[in-house]
Parts: sequence; C-alpha cells; structure tokens
Amino acid sequence: MERFDVDQVVTPTGVVAPASVVIESGRIVAVGDPAEVGAVGGTPTRLHGTLVPGFVDLQVNGIAGRQFGMGSDLLASTAAALVATGTTAFCPTLTTRPLDDYPAVVAGLGAARTAPRNLGLHLEGPFLSSEHAGAHDRASLTAPTADAVERLLDLGDIAIVTLAPELPGGRDAVARFVQAGVVVSAGHTDATYAQLRDAVDAGVTMVTHLFNAQRGIHHRDPGTAGGALLIDTLHVGIILDGEHVHPDLAFLALRAAGERAFAVTDAVATAGLPPGRHTFDGITVDTTGGPPRLLDGTLAGSNLTMDAAFRFVAEALGLQAAVTATATAPARAVGRRDLGVVEPGAAADLVLLDDGLEVLGVWCDGVRVVG
Repeated sequence: MERFDVDQVVTPTGVVAPASVVIESGRIVAVGDPAEVGAVGGTPTRLHGTLVPGFVDLQVNGIAGRQFGMGSDLLASTAAALVATGTTAFCPTLTTRPLDDYPAVVAGLGAARTAPRNLGLHLEGPFLSSEHAGAHDRASLTAPTADAVERLLDLGDIAIVTLAPELPGGRDAVARFVQAGVVVSAGHTDATYAQLRDAVDAGVTMVTHLFNAQRGIHHRDPGTAGGALLIDTLHVGIILDGEHVHPDLAFLALRAAGERAFAVTDAVATAGLPPGRHTFDGITVDTTGGPPRLLDGTLAGSNLTMDAAFRFVAEALGLQAAVTATATAPARAVGRRDLGVVEPGAAADLVLLDDGLEVLGVWCDGVRVVG
C-alpha cells in the first residue's frame, strides 16, 4: 500500500486540496482530505502539483516519427512517446488500406507494453464515404459487405470501427459489429440527420472527430454534426487543437454535449517532430503552417498530444471540464468505468501536472513510468 500527499487532486465530485491518494495492488483505495484518509504504513510520498486521471486517447495514428500501420513493433516503439504526454490508455488507429493488407499490418503492430494500456484497435475505414474521405486513400474505400465485415472481425482485438452508416449495407454492418462487441462510430460520413438516427437505432454510439469529414449543420438538416450534439446517446470525439475546429465552436460543442464529449488527438507520425515535410504511410505532409496537410492542402491528422488538449480545455473551461474531456468521457465511450477517474476502485493511472499544466509524472497501475 502506498500513499501520495499532493497539493490538489481532481476527482469526479470536484477538486480536493490538499489531498491524499492511497493505492494498493494498482488500484485506488482512498482519496480525500489527508486527515480523513488516515495513516498508511510507511512514509507518504509528497507530490507538488495537480493530480488527475491518466488521459485516454481513442484515436491516435502515430507519434514521434512512427505511424501505426507502417513498420513493425510499433506498439512498443511508440509507448514512451505516448506515455510522456500523459496518455495512459489508447486505441492504436489504422486508416484506410486495402482489405487484403489488414492482417499483416495488425500483426506488425507487435505487443503492447504495460504502459500505456492498449484498449484495442480503432479501424478508421475502409467503409467511408468518398464525399468525406479527407486524407484517406479513396482507391481503398469499399462497401461494408457481410464478407468484408467478417474479414475485419477476424483480425481480433477491435475496440472501435469508424464507418459511414449511410453506405449500402451500412446498417447491417453496424449491427454485426455491435453484436461482436465493437463500438461503432459514425465518421467520414455524409449521413443526414435521419440516417444518423437510423444508425443509432442500429447500434452506433459514437461520432468520430466532430465537424471534420462529415455532413455539417444546416438549418433544414442538422446532419451528422448536429445529430452528434442532439442525440444524447452519442459519445462525441473532437480534435481539440484549435485548428481542426475553431476554438469557440469547440467550446460550444463541449458545453452542448457535456459529459458525452471528449478529446481525441488524431495524431499522426509528425506529432513531436519539427515543422517541415514528412513522408509516412505512403503520403507526404507539410507541417510548416500548423497541422499536417497533404500537398493539396487537405488536413491529414494532427500534431496534437493529450496534455496539450487538456490545457486547451482547462484554460477556457477549468480543470473539471478538462478531466472529463481527456479522461472520463473517452473511457466511458468504450465502456471502461475503471479508467479516467481518481476515485476508489479505479485503476491507479495518474498524471501529475505542474502549475502550467505540463506533465511532471505519470503512473500506470500505480507504477511510476514518467518523472
């Protein structure tokens, strides 16, 4: 059993300052005022800063020069870079590629280290709308036929599939993925509001990177984006880099969707690299003007990290909202109630932040892995 005495802790019910957190066997067993928590054997570890739950990123394509789907042993080789940003749980995300390529690509990811924890694959494609393909390879887009769906399910360890539910066969594909325990997210889609509602009836529970690569809001059709905010069973991912979505619109969406809204980085290999032109996964992007773009100007993921997303929200909406957006809400979107909170019974995945909300230390299952 171990006890941390810290300046302040952000819990689901508010900020406790000062606070003590007691950990045993990788789990939090007590959180609260030091006088109320009581004595624990041994000398408490004194921590200066703000303790928050570890960040949960449900859409990350790569970081620090490595792109999931390009190379081998990628889960191990990206672990240090991811966890250094406070990410303690993530979904390695694969963008669209030919169906025949998926088995070798998934095998090449290798094994995950203890930190950060791998929540399962996020397959962003290949069942996407050509109208909203973005930087995805249009030649590899395909219809969600029963055979194609089964081929992806055979890969195993899939947590999330992003698809365009309005495609022919889309409703049946949604139902089959949900039956197999996969979270289905509407994304890269031209779905009308009515089509999105039908997809929700079939089992869609999430929307991928709100406002980006989807039918937007119109006063006669709320579209996918409006539906994401209006349908209260949908979890809503947003790229909170201030570039993909105007900051004020992002904050409006966070307020509108509340605890259903969460940050994703949609980071690619250029995250953490200096500005310039970079080639990965068969495409060349330019980051000299901000987020990565194809040479024709199309956005191609982001350079965002979860600690930066936390600061983005905290500066405008406060610590509680930032914790919800970067930890609690994404964990809930994939059914993990043991992650994303600092409360008894939760996994001891923790991030210590300094006064500027920069990462000072990271713990996974109670073991310090950064700082």
